[in-house]
Amino acid sequence: MRTERWLEHSAGNESTRSVLGLGTPKPVAIRHGRANKVRDAAVGEPMFAKMAPSLVLFVDAQGIAVGRNGSAQMRGEQVGKDYPSLLEAIKTGTTGSAIWINKQRQEQMLASFAPLRSETGAVVGALVIGTPLSDERLQRTSDLTSGQTLMFALVNDKNMAILADSAASADVLQSAADPSVVSAHSRR
Repeated sequence: MRTERWLEHSAGNESTRSVLGLGTPKPVAIRHGRANKVRDAAVGEPMFAKMAPSLVLFVDAQGIAVGRNGSAQMRGEQVGKDYPSLLEAIKTGTTGSAIWINKQRQEQMLASFAPLRSETGAVVGALVIGTPLSDERLQRTSDLTSGQTLMFALVNDKNMAILADSAASADVLQSAADPSVVSAHSRR
C-alpha cells in the first residue's frame, strides 16, 4: 500500500503526468529520462531500502509500453495483455499491485501501478514500478515481520516451483515441496 501511495503521488507530479501527452519524435528520450528520474527518486526513499526498483515503466491507456528506465526494451509491447490487472487499474483509474512473472523477459517482481491523468482528469495510461521478488527481498520481509521462513512459489496441481525464499533450511524447502503439502494448499 505504501508503494502504491508513493507511486500515485509520483504519477501526479506535473513532469510525470505530462509524459504521455507529448508529441511524436522526442517523447522516447523524454519518457526514458523521466522513468530514470522516477527510479532515482524511489532509490532515495527509505521504504525502498534494500529493494530498489528494477523497473519503472510508462504504459498508455491500452496498456502498451511507451517508455521505461534503463533501456528502450519493452517499448511497443502489449504489457496489459500479459497483465490484465494493469488494464483493469487503468480502466478504473485506481492504483494496484500484482505479481509479474514472465520467463521471456526474465521478470519476477512485485509490480505496483498508478493511473496517469491528463489535465482534465482523464486516465491516459499508468506509471508502473517493479521491485524484484528475490531471496533478499523475502529475507528482509521476514526480518521486518515475523522472522519466519517465507517462500514465493508457483503452485499447480502437479508441482510447486520455489522461486525465492528467505534463507530457509533445506529441510523446510523439502517439506514445502512435498506433494502432500502442495495438495493441501491446492484444496484451500
